[in-house]
Amino acid sequence: MDARKPLRLTLRDVPQGESTLSEEFSAGDLDVVEVDFLAPVSVTVELVRSGEQLQVRGAVTTRIRQRCVRCLEEIDTEISMPVEVVARRPTERERGDDPPEGMLFHDGKELSLLQEVRELILLGIPQTPVCRPDCAGLCPHCGENRSSGACRCADRPSGDPRWRALEKLPGSGPQQEGSS
Repeated sequence: MDARKPLRLTLRDVPQGESTLSEEFSAGDLDVVEVDFLAPVSVTVELVRSGEQLQVRGAVTTRIRQRCVRCLEEIDTEISMPVEVVARRPTERERGDDPPEGMLFHDGKELSLLQEVRELILLGIPQTPVCRPDCAGLCPHCGENRSSGACRCADRPSGDPRWRALEKLPGSGPQQEGSS
C-alpha cells in the first residue's frame, strides 16, 4: 500500500520546462466530512517549471450526491473546477505569511496541492442544488412532490381556516344585486 499523500510533489522530481501530472485519489484524503462523494477526485494539471517557480494549470473533477433544495430528491452533481496557481519560495519578508490568491509557497523541496484542491472542490459545490430548473418543489400543506404530479390537497380551500368566519360578514363576500 502506498502511504504517500496525494498531490505532494517532490520538486527535484519535477523537470524544468513542461510536464503533466494526473492523479486520482480517494475523497477521504480531503478531510471533508459533510459531502457525500460518489467518485474519486481526479486532478490533471500541466506543470511549467522555471527554476524554483512552478506554474500549475489544469482541472479537478469529482462527483457528489446532494439533495434538491426544492423537492429533497437526491441528485448527483459533477464538480469540475479549473486549477491555476503559481508556486514559489517565499521571500524573506513573506515567510510566515499566507500567500496571495492564486499563489502557493513551497520550501524548495516539496509542494502540496492538496489544500488548494480541497478549497476548489468546496467552492464548486452548488449551494442551492436543484434537480431540474422547473422543479416545482414540495406542497407546503401535504408535503407531496409537486414535480411528480398534483398533490392531494389541490382542491382544498386556500388560506388560513381561522379567517373563514370573516367571509360570512356582510360586505365581505361577492356583492349581490340590489343590496346596499
